[in-house]
Amino acid sequence: MTKLSKTQKRKLIRDLVADITKQAVANTQARERAIADKNQKVYAAKLIGQIAKDYGFKSPPDEVKKNAIAKVKKAAAEVQEKAKIQMAKHRKARAEAEKELFAALEI
Repeated sequence: MTKLSKTQKRKLIRDLVADITKQAVANTQARERAIADKNQKVYAAKLIGQIAKDYGFKSPPDEVKKNAIAKVKKAAAEVQEKAKIQMAKHRKARAEAEKELFAALEI
């Protein structure tokens, strides 16, 4: 392996950190989008129920509404938990990659 100058090492590290940061931001945005989608479904269900009630349509019983909202909230919690697990895996992979890079660069 060829010896890298300090400038080349720093650039390599900066590039690695930039890539890792971009991936972390993408993961966070995906998690937030999934949670927002679930919350939007809860809001839509409540809004539809209110509109139906205002216009005299018979809406489903409260128990059905509560069950539907609970299912959506549970799904949102599962998405959030999966995202947390993915972020933990990402942090671990990043730490290992940095360790290998520093070892390879002899820092």
